[in-house]
Amino acid sequence: MRRLVSRVIAPPLIGLVTGCSPFFGDGGCEPPRATDAAFGSVGLQCYAPPCGAGTQVPRGSDPHLVLTFQCPGESEPFLAAVKIDGQLFTLVEVRGSGSYTPDVYVDFGAWQPTDTAWHPVEVVIDPLNLFAETDESNNRGTGQLRVVDPDVGLLEPCGFMMPGDFSRMVNVVPFGTAVDVRHRMSYDGPYEAVVRSVRSGTVLEATSVVGYSSCGPYPYQVNIPDFLTRWTPPAPGDYDVEFRVEPTRPTTDRIPSNNVVTKRLTVTPPAAGVFAGPPGDRSGR
Repeated sequence: MRRLVSRVIAPPLIGLVTGCSPFFGDGGCEPPRATDAAFGSVGLQCYAPPCGAGTQVPRGSDPHLVLTFQCPGESEPFLAAVKIDGQLFTLVEVRGSGSYTPDVYVDFGAWQPTDTAWHPVEVVIDPLNLFAETDESNNRGTGQLRVVDPDVGLLEPCGFMMPGDFSRMVNVVPFGTAVDVRHRMSYDGPYEAVVRSVRSGTVLEATSVVGYSSCGPYPYQVNIPDFLTRWTPPAPGDYDVEFRVEPTRPTTDRIPSNNVVTKRLTVTPPAAGVFAGPPGDRSGR
């Protein structure tokens, strides 16, 4: 049988009103006997980048089928069964949480179908009725899960901001103004590296590379920092800037159409009487 892992969220106050302290374990505060197990949710947990969890996850991210149910207190072992497409996938031995907190987390093991279709999943807690419960009506639950091809893509907002002002984008600035060119992206796959770039002819070219090799001890969704490069356009006029993301390994990209976007920045001439020399020179000579 696979090992059960329980999550502790926060001790409730039940121990305090009975004269013991579940916070400090003073010996007079034993967890209660479990009386009921209730289905919570079923989903997929990724143990490889992009990490995170959900009902839809990318292929190659080491997805495991996981269950959360509520069963506060101690109990003898009983079973949890999961069916996929109407067929038994596995049976796992589980117990109550062993504490005052209710949530029990169960890993049913790796699951990665060859297709990208939605698959119906059914979970039955205590299918053999080994656990005498106060409520037998809350043991079943269903869901729809699928695994799709990896994808990277641009996210809005991509464009131009005034330095230090993250509240709004701009598309018109006076000549001599520095702007922050902002690049935001989604990272939905086990990519070793993704190249991010911004380009405008021969006057702007900047790149950065992001990549993640593991999820670390806690498989939360990876957080991709925005890419910012400061740029001062060299002359008045219209500048078409290309924002692009390109995956390296693997090169699979589910939606290639979201990899490139072009935004225009208009640089206006200086007002009459204002020096229009190269940026940074304000001597007027």
